[in-house]
Amino acid sequence: MVIVILLVSGCIDRNALQGDENLNESQLREYFEFEYLGLDNSTSYYLSTNESMKTVIYVTDVTSINVTAQSDMMSKAPLIEHIFAMTVDGEVVNVNNSTSKAFGQAIIDLRFEDEFTGFIAYTEKNFGKRHFSHVIMADGFVRVVLPAGYSTGNPVIGAVRPSGYDISAINDPLSDSKDIITETNDADRVVVAWDNPYSASKAVIVNYYPDNAPIVISISALLIAFFALCVVAWYRISMKRLKSRQEGEIKI
Repeated sequence: MVIVILLVSGCIDRNALQGDENLNESQLREYFEFEYLGLDNSTSYYLSTNESMKTVIYVTDVTSINVTAQSDMMSKAPLIEHIFAMTVDGEVVNVNNSTSKAFGQAIIDLRFEDEFTGFIAYTEKNFGKRHFSHVIMADGFVRVVLPAGYSTGNPVIGAVRPSGYDISAINDPLSDSKDIITETNDADRVVVAWDNPYSASKAVIVNYYPDNAPIVISISALLIAFFALCVVAWYRISMKRLKSRQEGEIKI
């Protein structure tokens, strides 16, 4: 599969965007990651180590599209921000949006003046800590790109739903978080992907963890098992000594 990545260099910090900044067109081009996967319809969620998340959708020949976002009923802040639409040729187009909320979820209607083929990008909140869950509206290729330094797939701490997914890695030249990776600017990011998951589930779920978490858990489990064996051994030795004393007292 041929992947074409359209990025424009500049000076914006991709990891610093908090949601209330006013970015110009060139900054938005740089901030979002536009990857043409050779598919008619695809959605990529780029997670970070905070609540901010970048969503990039590729659509073909549409005049409108409905997307979902997690709704915080206590907040009046926009559910999606920095909405940006661009063709594969780099032409920026206008996009109008309206929102309706129900049962903790929001449906955002994105509309174009003319038939549109290209990328739709925006930022939204991911309220789960090391947990990603998102409702999907229709079939298509879906990707979840984890923060640098994180992985998934462990059945205990990294469950992924629905089944039928693939896990791979892409090479991201930018570290997602200075708190996670400080020694390299060439970190691999893990990608979870589904091809048409809508028929199996109306939502995709990814639990993820630091790369070293399985090792830490394994070492902790071994230490717990070792101490448990020590306790059992001590108990058995103590019981034998007590039994020996009792038998000695009976003989006297």
